[in-house]
Amino acid sequence: MLSREVESLGIKVTIIEPGGFRTDWASSSMSYTEPSEDYHDTVGRRLDLIRGLATRAPGDPAKAAQAIITVVNEPNPPIRLLLGSDAIRIVRQADQAKLAEIDRWEKLSTSTNFDDANLAEHEELVRTSLNLG
Repeated sequence: MLSREVESLGIKVTIIEPGGFRTDWASSSMSYTEPSEDYHDTVGRRLDLIRGLATRAPGDPAKAAQAIITVVNEPNPPIRLLLGSDAIRIVRQADQAKLAEIDRWEKLSTSTNFDDANLAEHEELVRTSLNLG
């Protein structure tokens, strides 16, 4: 992970994950190529959604800028900063879906270990090499 690689250099890393913000990103700043008929139900719908949300997104760009400045001045900033209530909702849903899928397939996933695998020793090596304490 980049943040751990540069930590000893005094560099902090934060990934900004914004939701929708009222900017002209999806309107006058963007040019579109209309999808062919084959893609109308997929790509076309997505384009319609993006165009429709451009002026109704919940996020305020000025408040986002202030939030980023706040994080920059933090001694221990987050690795990830979600901006906007929609970003939080979307990421929570995605993470819950990932966890459910991990749970569903855990038995098959772990069946690929060697029968004599020493998981405690492996975890300690990983923890030590990544400085996880």
